Amino acid sequence: MVPIDTNLIVLAGFLPIIPKWICEKWERKIINIHPSLLPKYGGKGMYGVKVQEAVLRNHEKYAGCTVHYVDSEIDTGEIIAQKKNTCDGE
Repeated sequence: MVPIDTNLIVLAGFLPIIPKWICEKWERKIINIHPSLLPKYGGKGMYGVKVQEAVLRNHEKYAGCTVHYVDSEIDTGEIIAQKKNTCDGE
């Protein structure tokens, strides 16, 4: 159970989908670190190595990660920050 006075919940490698009521109760207090440049390669089933495989399979020029607020959908919350790198490592 999350204490009522929680200021921030950080999800990193957390796969279960957060129920809508929790997203609403702690709106803009739950953030997620996602291994892609959202909105690309987000959503159901897009996690971990699956994201990198999709990026490589599609010959993307850039890869990266996104920090975003969690909402009641999957990987659709407001983006807080992104970091991108070229896929060739430069």
